[in-house]
Amino acid sequence: MLAPRSSSRSKIAPASWSYYFIASPKTDFFRVIAVGLLLFLLQPRLAAQNKADLEDVSYEQVLADPDNPDLNYRYTRARVARGDFKGAVAPLERILALYPQRHDIRLFYVLVLYRLDNIQDAERELENLSREPLDEKMKEEVERYKKEISSLRKRNVLSGHLGFGYDYMNNRNFSPSTGRVLFGDTVLFVSGQSLPRDDTSLMTNGHVEFHHDLGTQSGHELFASASFNRTDQTHVKSLSLQVYSLQAGGTFKSRWLDATPTLMFDYLVLHQRAYLRNRGASVKLEKKLTRKASVYLSGTDAYQQFTATPDVQADSADRSGVEAEAAGGGNYWVTPRMMLGAGYGYGFKHSALKYLAFERHSLRGTHTWLLPKSMFLASSLYFNFDHYERPNDLVSTRMRRDHIWWASTTYGTPLSFISSAFKDLIWTVTYDYYQTISNIPNFSYTNNRIATKFSYQWKLAY
Repeated sequence: MLAPRSSSRSKIAPASWSYYFIASPKTDFFRVIAVGLLLFLLQPRLAAQNKADLEDVSYEQVLADPDNPDLNYRYTRARVARGDFKGAVAPLERILALYPQRHDIRLFYVLVLYRLDNIQDAERELENLSREPLDEKMKEEVERYKKEISSLRKRNVLSGHLGFGYDYMNNRNFSPSTGRVLFGDTVLFVSGQSLPRDDTSLMTNGHVEFHHDLGTQSGHELFASASFNRTDQTHVKSLSLQVYSLQAGGTFKSRWLDATPTLMFDYLVLHQRAYLRNRGASVKLEKKLTRKASVYLSGTDAYQQFTATPDVQADSADRSGVEAEAAGGGNYWVTPRMMLGAGYGYGFKHSALKYLAFERHSLRGTHTWLLPKSMFLASSLYFNFDHYERPNDLVSTRMRRDHIWWASTTYGTPLSFISSAFKDLIWTVTYDYYQTISNIPNFSYTNNRIATKFSYQWKLAY
């Protein structure tokens, strides 16, 4: 897989639809097992990476042995690892002039040209490589890169994925972690079906999206997408979900910033009954400061229409109302393979019943790591501070205040290490931890989740 460029088509999509889950006394053991599993999966493939590629080579060493192709190659790889793509071009061209049969170096040169948006020269080098006697593995790489680069010249791109998986949650029914609830400020103990219940579920999801390049020099484009996410609970059937989502919009680019307005619609089915319709719009303004750094501002406004179901009767319709958020933040590529992101958001939720309306301040951080051989590790951390407008007197006369934090990490790898026939099949393992700390014990809970999924990805450019 080619490294990401500055293109809306190359953004990493979320690994799966996210749900919030809860915990039991097994939390610490469960967390250790989850983290240990991720480290076990990562360690052998990271250890197999050639250590020589990671060693820095000084310019003085190159001057001392200027005709050594391997030393020059390591020098250019070290420069690229620091994000100096332009500085790697001249040394690579000099190596190839002296050693034109070093096909591995020429393929690396193609990737550098690609990252510098020099698509024409990258295509020319790939054509030259395809005429050389290559081994089967390099032939497959050359053909894959030719297809990916060729797709950039196409005005229409249709892509999607289909996934199946399985997850485990402990305390799927959101039982209070204190074991107590308030009713009219009277403390009651949780019992029966209200005690924490762990559960498993079968996950199914699909996504398809379409991008149309408007053919302008700036690179304006239109897009549309449709997705489907479903979880079928094993025991807590009342929380089985189906979510259908539609989006349409465009990205319009200028020398000052990129603007992406989007229309969206979500339809949520809870235990085979319609529960929520979400209609809204968003806009994102993004400015690329340098090749490594970018900043953004975004705004979302949606009307949420809830419907009572046999499982959720109380207050359902009265939850309906506008939910909006304004956010800002930035992303920074620490290395060509690792990106950090941070942001702040302010939002609010309106509803007919004021004790369901709240104001929110949020902090968020993300970490994306593109590992060798197309593996990846994507992590995120969110903090929300929710202040509700009115107390719910049936529960307590106190004004509700919630502090929420959610941590998630996903490791993914294509199954091409089994066979090249599985290069479009992605396996992911996800761990989530969710906790709400509230001054009303009814709403304080913690939660763990571990999930694994297989996804088939495809793309068609024309």
